[in-house]
Amino acid sequence: MKISLILTAVLFISTVTANAQNSKVVAAWNYLTEFQRDGSEEAILKAREAINEATTHEKTMANAKTWNYKGMIELAILGSEAHQDLAPEAMKAATEAFEKSIELDTKKRFKDDNVQNLRFLINSIYTSGSDFYNAKDYKSAYGEFSQILEIRDLIDANTKKAEPMDTASLQAGAICAQNAGLDDEAMTLYQKMYDANIKEDYVLKGLSGLNKKAGNDAKAKALREEARALFPDNQGLLIDEINEMLTAGENEAAMNLLEEAIANEPDKAELHFALGSAKDTQKDYEGARAAYEKAVELNPDYFDAYYNLGAIYYNQAAEITKKMNELGLDEQDAYDKYQVESVELFKTALPFFEKGHNINKTDRNTLIALKEIYAKTGDFENSNAMKALLETE
Repeated sequence: MKISLILTAVLFISTVTANAQNSKVVAAWNYLTEFQRDGSEEAILKAREAINEATTHEKTMANAKTWNYKGMIELAILGSEAHQDLAPEAMKAATEAFEKSIELDTKKRFKDDNVQNLRFLINSIYTSGSDFYNAKDYKSAYGEFSQILEIRDLIDANTKKAEPMDTASLQAGAICAQNAGLDDEAMTLYQKMYDANIKEDYVLKGLSGLNKKAGNDAKAKALREEARALFPDNQGLLIDEINEMLTAGENEAAMNLLEEAIANEPDKAELHFALGSAKDTQKDYEGARAAYEKAVELNPDYFDAYYNLGAIYYNQAAEITKKMNELGLDEQDAYDKYQVESVELFKTALPFFEKGHNINKTDRNTLIALKEIYAKTGDFENSNAMKALLETE
């Protein structure tokens, strides 16, 4: 009899505890109702306090209703003007709560409500992701867009009709992942769009660049060619292909494409500069000079073009100087001839380096070139001035 009394007492205590926790769920709902009816900002915080207790107690933490209520309370906080400081936290908590409710809701009692609320939250999460993107916090932005895609998958799994692919979130997620250096994640998203036959220029460009970076040169090239075939008038893709060719040493093919690009955009200084670089590589100095001069004509502040113009003559002078040093002591006439030629080339290079220096005062290569040219042409005062600048850098 004594044992029975003890068991009865234990059962009574358990029932009281369970009822107490259920009352927290009810209290949370009542506070939420009060907030919705009267706009009481204090009530919504009390609702959160009550539901948080219920979500951590073993008697109510496994109930789908508990988490559904939790989601609705956090959603109310998210929309409350008085609690905007809690909005990011509330958005995250609401999303997790509705997802948890779906997981626990074996009888599907709250399915439609949970799905509808998750669908509503997508807009807020997208805005948050955009804010992170604008702040150049690409990793956090990727996290937001990635969560949207997870929510989309969860919604699809709990509705009879699959929704259209969220290409906006896929694109945003892929771009943010790529900018954040999350190459595998970016590749997965771009590939998902490609496999769904979403062969937009940004998809092909993204996949090509990532495959190139991963060392998959053949696949990168195939994607680049596919992109050019699908978007023949896209200058960005054309320039990307030119850069790849120049990097691979395919200068002849690159120059043909550059001529095509320049025909489409004759006033784009960067294209003339790229053409100059390609001709420079092939030691077509006259062609390179003409292209660089066109670049600075279009953009008078084009530092790289001025530098390369100077380098054309500086490098030729350096080659002659090397020949001078290889001459024997009995070859004075040849030495004197080379001396005159090298000085003239250095003098020709000088104004280009000076213009470049006026645009970029701190470029070390320009300072080194000027120091040497001034010395070679007998202007030791300016040569020492360049030397002093180099020592302060």
